[in-house]
Amino acid sequence: MSIKVALDELPQAFDGLGATAFLLTTNDDQSPHPANVNVSFADGIFTVSAGRRSCSNCGDRPTVTLLWANKGERAMSLLVDGVAEVVSADDGVVTVAPTSAIWHRHPDVPPE
Repeated sequence: MSIKVALDELPQAFDGLGATAFLLTTNDDQSPHPANVNVSFADGIFTVSAGRRSCSNCGDRPTVTLLWANKGERAMSLLVDGVAEVVSADDGVVTVAPTSAIWHRHPDVPPE
């Protein structure tokens, strides 16, 4: 089950999720590349710490997803699709401008 999150509701959705997520990019061969990253959110833009491969992927294919997977008692995962921009490949800084977001519940977890 998925629940759409309005972009203006992202600050509230992000609050309490923690400063780490997965950045999902696409490699040259179109295979997925997940990376665990540190994330901050300000003025409607996510800033993430990214490694060499993630920075390269974002530069070549800027459509990305940020994923906060459900943990422990939290039954919902947050997925944010967006457009990445490499701010500094040397420092591993990438920004992600969100284009859509959903809360996703695993089918085996009953609704709250």
